[in-house]
Amino acid sequence: MNDIVLLDLASKNRTIFTSAYYQHDKGLKIRLLNVPDFHTLLLQIELCNVGDKKIKYTLPYLGEDVEIPEDLLTSGRNILIYLYVKGEDWGKTIFEVVLNVSRRPSR
Repeated sequence: MNDIVLLDLASKNRTIFTSAYYQHDKGLKIRLLNVPDFHTLLLQIELCNVGDKKIKYTLPYLGEDVEIPEDLLTSGRNILIYLYVKGEDWGKTIFEVVLNVSRRPSR
């Protein structure tokens, strides 16, 4: 099973729709490719489910794969992933990903 969601920041598309994963999958990780050097800026990965009113998780990107929290998958709703660059007094979303989650019966 492919447990890595590859996100290539060199893509000209700023919104990406990925292939389906299943509601009860576990250990799914995000891997960023071609990450620019942001010098003193912070790159954050923000995650929530489609329909949420607020971001559920904000994780700093430290150059390694980032695990998608399991509760985002088990909800059965698609996952939204935002890559956000944060400066001292400003911030900008540079990438948006819609991760399709297919519902399935529990075991």
